[in-house]
Order: sequence, then C-alpha cells, then structure tokens
Amino acid sequence: DQFTENVDLMSTMLDWLDLEIPLQCDGRSVLPATEKGQLPSVWRSQAHWEFDFSGRQSESSLGLSPRECKLNVLRSETLKYVHFPTLPPLLFDLKNDPDETLNVANDPHYNAAMIQSATDMVSWRMLHDDQSLTHLVITDEGVVDRSVTQ
Repeated sequence: DQFTENVDLMSTMLDWLDLEIPLQCDGRSVLPATEKGQLPSVWRSQAHWEFDFSGRQSESSLGLSPRECKLNVLRSETLKYVHFPTLPPLLFDLKNDPDETLNVANDPHYNAAMIQSATDMVSWRMLHDDQSLTHLVITDEGVVDRSVTQ
C-alpha cells in the first residue's frame, strides 16, 4: 500500500504509451506497480491535495472571500493535516481516530506533529510551484535548458 495522487494519472498514461513525460508533470508513473508488482523504492510517504470550496454559501457562512475558501491537505500513514489560508488548521490522529472526529491541532501533545506537518506542506508546495522556467539558465551562449542535461 503506497500513496498515489491524481497527478500520477497523466504520467502513468504517457509511460504506458511509451511517450516522454514532460517536466511540468508533477506526478509519477505507477506503471512499475502494474508490470513488476511494486513501485520504485523511492516513493512518496504522504499524499497531498488542494480543494477550493468557494461559493456563496461557504463564503457567507464562514465570512470568507472566494480566495480564502480553499484548503490544502497533507496525509501520512498516521496523520491528516488540513491548512486554510485564514482559518485555524486541523490535525487528525488517524491511528487513534481513523474517522477523524477529534481535531487535535490545539493539543500540546501534538505540537511537534503540527510543526512537522506544516513544514512538510510548505516544502511540498515549494517543490511543486510552477516550474516552467525553473531549469532555464541564462549564459553567455544564451538560454540553456538544464533539464535536458541533468
């Protein structure tokens, strides 16, 4: 059992068609799991997703602007961390509360888990920001695409 994400679909389909997976694809092919019965040894240990819940009802009942009606989720084997731009975060201990009925974000026992989850989410966001120009370097010879050489 490993974490997969929706972004893995495109990479998997391109891999199955034996086509190059473009740099802007954030997902990874799960084709090795179907062909060899296992994913690569280096695989994700968390799943991430974002959700936009904007709409008149959400906005008026929560007093939020449309831009504030979104959330990011980080889920590991044992924890689920939910971050909002302007609302307090949520943290669920999936081992002790698999139905996610008790928010432990304010429990001092979970302070380290909260900090680690927030840190992991920021790192994930930074790694998956728009990367369309990330690998381009301006040199004396002009613009060089480093993604091809690495």
